[in-house]
Amino acid sequence: MKSKRTKQYSYKKWVITVCFVLTVAVISISLLKMNVTKNEILGIGLNNNTGRITDSNKYSKDKNNNTNDDQISKNKVVDNEKSQGEDVESEVCSEKVLKKDSFKELSKQEAYSLSDYGMLLPNNILKGYSFRSASLNNINTPHEVLCVGYQSGYSYIDMRVRVFRDDYQNRMVKVSEREKYDITKYPIPHASTIPDELYYTMNYPIFQWDELTEEVLLLRKVSYSEQGEDGGVKEFMDFTIQCGEFLIEYNIKGNSLDCVYDMITSSDYYEINKHMKYKNSKG
Repeated sequence: MKSKRTKQYSYKKWVITVCFVLTVAVISISLLKMNVTKNEILGIGLNNNTGRITDSNKYSKDKNNNTNDDQISKNKVVDNEKSQGEDVESEVCSEKVLKKDSFKELSKQEAYSLSDYGMLLPNNILKGYSFRSASLNNINTPHEVLCVGYQSGYSYIDMRVRVFRDDYQNRMVKVSEREKYDITKYPIPHASTIPDELYYTMNYPIFQWDELTEEVLLLRKVSYSEQGEDGGVKEFMDFTIQCGEFLIEYNIKGNSLDCVYDMITSSDYYEINKHMKYKNSKG
């Protein structure tokens, strides 16, 4: 009789143990599911917040970019037109990609001795200016250019001689087309006052050598006040002359530019062709 009771007691104890284990297992599984759901909710919230932050940052960057663009546009002040030199006029002299053998420094004598190029350079330079440098760039390419510079303190005479190309046609002007090159009509900053349709002819006009006059050059002269060690009223000129199949570009700054016409017409090209033109006119 004692053995039967013992067996019944052991069976009840086993049933209780099994029920307890199953209960614990069910509770653990429920808690695990709840934890997963919570993480998913947190993840969705985090993603949404991240998206909002990203959109906010993007909006701020776009706004800053637009503000910077507006500021850059407002700051396009032309004090001597050379600041636009990374445009048409200095496209070759400032080439960023040059082969080692495509650039050669020259002496003054070597520059003036170059066939075709040298004869376009003026022989009589403005008083007070001395030779600074000369170089031949992009040698043996369609963009080959001779650069020659003179200096007087902070004033300069920069010249570039190159072969005429068809893509310069939009800069060609006739002397009679005064409205296309008379820069004295427009106050500084020129970037804000010159009409877009006159951009190239007003900033970088090309004249025929036999049309250019002293009166025309006066319409290319810009006066402005400059601060600093070499301060005071300065004059600036920027123009190009077509001489046959070649161009010579001038970029000049100085205290007084009244004698520029005499300087440019002192080149061998002018002397030879003026003589020939006179001879032909006499018949």
